[in-house]
Amino acid sequence: MKKVLMVLSISLFLFSCGGGYTTEDIESETKNAVIESISETLDISSKNIEIDEYTLIQESGNVYSGILKTKYEGKKQTWDVKVIWDHDTDKYTLEWELKNEI
Repeated sequence: MKKVLMVLSISLFLFSCGGGYTTEDIESETKNAVIESISETLDISSKNIEIDEYTLIQESGNVYSGILKTKYEGKKQTWDVKVIWDHDTDKYTLEWELKNEI
């Protein structure tokens, strides 16, 4: 049983090193783009938006979803975020929706 787990672990490690992006890489790559998209759509300054948390999980092969928590003008916002990543071209599309503001 230990051999099977070790082979699986090594296979997963080699796959992740093979040039593919991790979920953390995609978070890092898209975080500023989400903020820019929000600021442009709502016509507010992205410099005034503080990011408290941004977390994505992989739903399926190229679809990632998660939560973005921000602060803006003394209010806290929670956003649903969806990233569709084209692994062949390394381009992505973003969708976001305000879920809560306190």
